[in-house]
Amino acid sequence: MAKNGFTDMFPNPEDKMGYLIWQISMLWVRKVNQSLQEIGLTHTQLITLAATEWLNFKQEQVIQRDIAQKMKVDRMLVSKLVSKLVDSELIQKKSSEEDSRVNLLSLTDSGRELLMDAIVIMKRNEKEFFGLVEEDVPELTQKLKKLYLLAEDEATNSTH
Repeated sequence: MAKNGFTDMFPNPEDKMGYLIWQISMLWVRKVNQSLQEIGLTHTQLITLAATEWLNFKQEQVIQRDIAQKMKVDRMLVSKLVSKLVDSELIQKKSSEEDSRVNLLSLTDSGRELLMDAIVIMKRNEKEFFGLVEEDVPELTQKLKKLYLLAEDEATNSTH
């Protein structure tokens, strides 16, 4: 087979860290989505519920912008997710007393129950998926956390 500049530089995509992280991430999301089907959630909806609940525990008022920042995703995506979760009666919107244009978000009782069910499923998923490299999980988690924090600092500093 003839070689070209690209295949000379990247003969094996599986040897590249970025490619592996992307592939592992895709495998993980696919597994999570399959297992969450039994309770009618997607991975992204679960993360939205979890972010909303976590933020409500940490701060007095939660708005869509807070959730988007926590999830590190576009606000329009969060808007669509929140609308769907409100329609499903998993998240509730309440007008702010200070500004009626602002909607405060929190989980409904059924949203909280579903989140707890999803956490059980996620624990099972983590044990099955990451159990394949069980002895490496603490070190791998620590290194990924370090990379995440460094990249987050860099992204934060570049926007200011």
